Amino acid sequence: MKILITGATGFIGQRLVQRLSANGHDVVGTARSFSGEKFPRYTFIAADLSKASQGDQLMQNIDVVIHCAGKAGVWGGLAEYTQANVVATKNILASAQKNKVRRFINISSPSIYFAFKDQFDLKETDRPQKFSNAYALTKFQAEQLVQAAHTPDFLTVSLRPRGVIGAGDKNWLPRIIEMQKNGSLIQPGLGENLADFTCVENLMDAIELCLTTEEKNMGEVYNITNGMPEKLWTVIEESLDAVGLSSQHKKVFLSVAMTVAKISEIIHQLKKTQQEPAFLPVKVGVAAYSLTLDISKAKTKLGYKPRQSTAEGLREFAAWYVKQKM
Repeated sequence: MKILITGATGFIGQRLVQRLSANGHDVVGTARSFSGEKFPRYTFIAADLSKASQGDQLMQNIDVVIHCAGKAGVWGGLAEYTQANVVATKNILASAQKNKVRRFINISSPSIYFAFKDQFDLKETDRPQKFSNAYALTKFQAEQLVQAAHTPDFLTVSLRPRGVIGAGDKNWLPRIIEMQKNGSLIQPGLGENLADFTCVENLMDAIELCLTTEEKNMGEVYNITNGMPEKLWTVIEESLDAVGLSSQHKKVFLSVAMTVAKISEIIHQLKKTQQEPAFLPVKVGVAAYSLTLDISKAKTKLGYKPRQSTAEGLREFAAWYVKQKM
């Protein structure tokens, strides 16, 4: 099978390139620039997916597109998120359809659900009254484009993996580690809030299931997690312990943290700050409120069975992180 992976230099994209090329697939990766990583049966083509003209060069004899590219984060204007997450998805969908690609797997985000309150066992059909930021809104809009494109000749699916962890993560856990090192890691609230995580190997399994699952299971959206919600701050403390750092950190009342975050947001908006501020309401909310997902649909329809636990994912990350630092 010949597979195109967008966002091939990111955490999930790179792990996909490694897994799928090792499993005998011909893999084409794309991103704005080459990371220098070499894998068997792998070709890299630099491209800007927000430009419609660049899609066709990527689609030669492609059977499946796995769309990992996009702009993440919780800071920035709607226009830039729309360009990176909606326009780019629209362009790559159009190129895939034009070139007779058979399947399209979209990597979305459960950030869509976040609503500044505790939320448990969320199903794929659940929606907040208002999306919490431009990232959440545009990932949902991209999902809708993917779902609307689904036909018997062009099978599409979107996956919402929650809290992806494992070797190669250069975002979430490394940020936690750096905040702990510089003394800025702050726990808002009591730290009893539950969260779901997804070992990157479990996500790879879910994606591979989508490569071959029956047509009747496509055209859908699926939550993907390890299936075992855990206390967020316990996982954070365990991750710090695993890389040899103290897990002691500052704690503040949620109401105080949220007030300070709202003031910080207003100040940085007035200053038109380009770099994402460390303290924002969404960040405080994610750190303080429970958010867990129901994965029964993925289990029933895709046959998804999480193989790795969160503890195993943390150990994998820690071994990789320590090796990188050495």
